[in-house]
Amino acid sequence: MRIPTAGALVLAVLLHEQLRHPYWIPDVGDPVFSMWRLGWVTHQLGTDPMHLFDANIFYPERLTLALSDPVIVPGLVSAPFFWLGGHPVTIYNLLFLSGFAFSGVTTYLLVRALTGRRDAAVVAGIVFALYPYRFEHYSHLELQMTMWAPLALWGLHCTLASGERRHGMATGFAVALQMLSSLYYGLFLLVFMSVLGTVLWFARRRPAAPLRALLAGALVLGVCVAPVAVEFRRNLATFSERPTGEVEYYSATAVDYLKPHFRSRLYGGWSANGSVERHLFPGVVVLALAVVALWPPVGAVRLGYAVAMAVSLDGSLGMHGVIFRWLRDYGGPFRGLRVPGRRLFPEPSRFPAARR
Repeated sequence: MRIPTAGALVLAVLLHEQLRHPYWIPDVGDPVFSMWRLGWVTHQLGTDPMHLFDANIFYPERLTLALSDPVIVPGLVSAPFFWLGGHPVTIYNLLFLSGFAFSGVTTYLLVRALTGRRDAAVVAGIVFALYPYRFEHYSHLELQMTMWAPLALWGLHCTLASGERRHGMATGFAVALQMLSSLYYGLFLLVFMSVLGTVLWFARRRPAAPLRALLAGALVLGVCVAPVAVEFRRNLATFSERPTGEVEYYSATAVDYLKPHFRSRLYGGWSANGSVERHLFPGVVVLALAVVALWPPVGAVRLGYAVAMAVSLDGSLGMHGVIFRWLRDYGGPFRGLRVPGRRLFPEPSRFPAARR
């Protein structure tokens, strides 16, 4: 589908430096690490895919790709370009910029389906594609890979409305694509969808057909994710859970949502001291649009998203909230969260590459 012209123009203006210089990267930390991850996935797919996670770092340790997000889907997407002899930096930049563009497109599709309005869909797509969070983490490839989440939400709505198995399976596949593009976003998406789906299911008087369809989707998700989950499970001896004190330090507080990032031209002057991981102010426009979106009358869909948003907000508070504490105690993968509102697994730039 053609990207809406307005969104494409806004993206081109705000990302013009990256578009003009396809051989540039913002720094030599995480972007270089991401190029190595993409290159390793490409290499192993063509030589020894059964040992994909035995990467050529920290020899003689095994399963070292499981020390960070393995970015499986981005690696699969970029592999043909590597095989055709493309320059690693150019391939990285194309993939990186696609996160902005396709996140906007899929949000456009979701909101158009929910509202029937193209203008609202364009605005929503632009806001999601260019949310300040993306620029605060401009060096982190996996934090831009959010294009599958709106498709998963769209699939959830279709499944609850129709009860058809094909919609449920498509929903599960979209969640799998999101999880294999960004493991932590996949976990967050599952929590969000569980809350939203429960509210909408009760609003529809608890029909049985959507549950059967979503069960089929859960099976698809499990089949897609199980091979990766097994490798992380095998790596538990090396990668243990995060210390409680460290997670608490990086857990947000309500005040942090009033702290803009210091790089913001509009609000940077308000920036306070402390970890930039906890500078979470989204901007006045985003807050105003959220108020408009939730303005009464409140139907089932608005209520569902409001409740899911409230749960997500509490979850981002980490050890200062309720939801994350519960998930950390009972949800194994959540024990690997270092910054509940931001990042899962160790800081990639801290992994020096050493050839086997």
